[in-house]
Amino acid sequence: MSKLFDKLQVGLNEIKAFEDGELSDINVRVSTRSLKIKPVPKTIPASKIKSIRIRMGLSQSQFAEVLGVSTITVSKWEQGTNSPQPSSIRLLNILSEKPSLLTELDIVGLQESVHG
Repeated sequence: MSKLFDKLQVGLNEIKAFEDGELSDINVRVSTRSLKIKPVPKTIPASKIKSIRIRMGLSQSQFAEVLGVSTITVSKWEQGTNSPQPSSIRLLNILSEKPSLLTELDIVGLQESVHG
């Protein structure tokens, strides 16, 4: 038969032998992995939002387009009038840590044009 079938057969035979009391010492190795996810901050300071945008060299309208929100929304965030939703806070914090991510993922790119 196949190798897979052979392995399954061996495993089933070992289980039966264990249940029948023929095998008393079986070494079982189980490994687990846990994932730690940093919680999303409840707020982000308006000044930080503006500094992220400026450091990236984007206008409010360009920044809004990147984030998928309106220019008015970005303006209100930067003024502290409104606060971003948690998903936007997460993205803003990521961009704060790694502003080059947008160009690395080809979300934002420079387009050169020749005039004259």
